[in-house]
Order: sequence, then structure tokens, then C-alpha cells
Amino acid sequence: MNNTIDQVTAFFDTCKAYWLRKGDSARVATSKALWWDCIEVWNFDRSWNDAKRQFASMFGYKEGDPVPAPEVVERGERWY
Repeated sequence: MNNTIDQVTAFFDTCKAYWLRKGDSARVATSKALWWDCIEVWNFDRSWNDAKRQFASMFGYKEGDPVPAPEVVERGERWY
């Protein structure tokens, strides 16, 4: 359950570690974990809560903002 900021952060860190193991740079792994493992899932299943909103805001994202195109995510470009 990702109901606290610590739980959300731990989930994100696990996802980022996965992308790093797959060979992505830290920047690209961060981007993929944030967008594909967190924000797109939370948007899809409508599971946003205060902890997830707080976490996303650390990256300059707020619920309902547009999501970058896949090629932007894959390059690890800034989206804000």
C-alpha cells in the first residue's frame, strides 16, 4: 500500500532500481520510474492520494497535468 510518503518513495526507489538493472542511466531510470511506474499507473487506476500527490509535486507534477510523450521519458528529458 502506498499511503505514506515513505511507502511511495520506497516503491519509486524499487522501480528506479529495476530500470538501472536494465541498463538505463540514473536520469532515464528516474524518468521511467516516475512516469511509467508511478504517475501513469496512478492516473489509470485513479489511486491518487495525499502521499502520491506530495511525491509527484517534488518533481513538479500535479494530478491532472499532461504526461510527456514516451520518447521524452525514454531520453530522461526534463518535463517541467
